[in-house]
Amino acid sequence: MKREVVLDTETERILEGLAAAYPGGADSVVNDAIRVFASVEDRLEEIVTDPGFQTMMKRSAADIRADRVVPHRQAMAMVRARRRRHPGQAHVPIRRNGKP
Repeated sequence: MKREVVLDTETERILEGLAAAYPGGADSVVNDAIRVFASVEDRLEEIVTDPGFQTMMKRSAADIRADRVVPHRQAMAMVRARRRRHPGQAHVPIRRNGKP
């Protein structure tokens, strides 16, 4: 099926770069990109409708409302400090009130 689409300048540049190195050229890039996009959309739908995910998101929302969160900047400082105290260790458990 032949279809005409309008691409913005940046998307056209990206397509040309991909097509130059892609077997089948621009047609294959577009066909494969649409299939990948559809697959990602399907997977996201599976994730957001999963009861376990919904429960996790409700807990997260409750934690945010109850101010049981650590700002990103502070969390990263905690991680860096832990890494300095435990160099070379791939995983150092986060402890809060003495509990992992």
